[in-house]
Amino acid sequence: MQMDIQISNELKQVMTMGAIFHLEMLQLTNEELASLVAEKALENPLLEVNAPAFDSTDKLRPQISNGHREFLVQQDTLKDYLWELIPLKMDLSHEKKRVLNFLINHLDEHLFLRIEAQEVYAQLSVSVEVVTECIEILRSLEPFGLASKNSPHFLERQIQVDQEAPPFALVFIQQELNAIAELNIPYLMKKYQLSKQHALTTIQYIKKLQPFPRLPTLQERTVYIIPDVEITKIYGNWHVRLDSTFIPKVTVNEGYIELLKEQSHLQDYLQQLIKEAKLLVEGIEERTKTINRIMHWLIEKQHLFLETGQAGMIPLRLIDAANALNLHESTISRAIRNKYVKTPYGIFLFKGFFPKGINYNGQPNATSDWIKDRIQQLIASENSANPLSDQQLMDSLRQEQIQISRRTVAKYRESLLIPNSTKRAYSK
Repeated sequence: MQMDIQISNELKQVMTMGAIFHLEMLQLTNEELASLVAEKALENPLLEVNAPAFDSTDKLRPQISNGHREFLVQQDTLKDYLWELIPLKMDLSHEKKRVLNFLINHLDEHLFLRIEAQEVYAQLSVSVEVVTECIEILRSLEPFGLASKNSPHFLERQIQVDQEAPPFALVFIQQELNAIAELNIPYLMKKYQLSKQHALTTIQYIKKLQPFPRLPTLQERTVYIIPDVEITKIYGNWHVRLDSTFIPKVTVNEGYIELLKEQSHLQDYLQQLIKEAKLLVEGIEERTKTINRIMHWLIEKQHLFLETGQAGMIPLRLIDAANALNLHESTISRAIRNKYVKTPYGIFLFKGFFPKGINYNGQPNATSDWIKDRIQQLIASENSANPLSDQQLMDSLRQEQIQISRRTVAKYRESLLIPNSTKRAYSK
């Protein structure tokens, strides 16, 4: 065995704990940052937090879910609402009340009853007659369709009470849901000996039915997207403003520091608190500075979009911003994570300012969104009696020097929730 010692030069970049903490703060949305500040304020007495004023009695309370800001309106629960609808004259036995309570607890978000009668009387040890009667009581309440088994069952109930329903509407719901979804008109015409017009009329009638019952007084979840950044034009110049609705103002309480300095045995603890407090304050400032730098760079690069709309958006990459701003690409990625920007043309995800480009002759700066808009325009102006196929759309785009495949056209069309030419022909 031979031992050998070698010496080599190696350059490593080691991130401090402070830098890591600042990067973590950078990727937070405004609401997430506010939550972090509140948490740190509980841990560190040196932090002085002036939170935005919210009325504690307000029925709107913000929550965060999947990058969206949701507000829950506090209303009566479903159970309370339904019990109020049951006529007082009904002299319900304790047994029936127990069954009704059980059934209400098994209504899903669409008010469908997601449990079979056999399972109810098996679990509660009650008679089939009692369970059946309680289900009928629920189905007699508003809204119409409450306690239906599922969506097809609810559609059937709507058809059964409508005297003007097309003759084959109920049969289509019971046996031909796939054909309806696929708009397979020839199949329905042949099987039921219907004219094209009768088959179309029946499908159009079914499509106008409600898919599930709706209870207006239920607690509903309304999603509001609150932008983290707003771009506005003032006297001909574009300005960037970070929304501070949820971000509290954080400072270090110098008076409390002086008070703790008098306690000699707390000096190590004091230094740790000072370090953590300054780290948080500096992190907020650094986050604001970084987002502002990125946004000002984007205003310069995407000025055509801000002036003309979606058609002016050009392809950009994160690496382009990183090189221009002397930042790491991962820093750019963190800064734009789950954040929204308000522009004169609506609210966009921050990452929407970095669209991918399509390489083709004529307009090398066009984005996939630009081409989607062009496809949408072509379809909007087509002859409704003879809709454009994906092949024809591709040919039209190639005449404009847009070299994309038919498969790409189909993918973009589907992302716009536009059906194919066959379905468009039957739906118009």
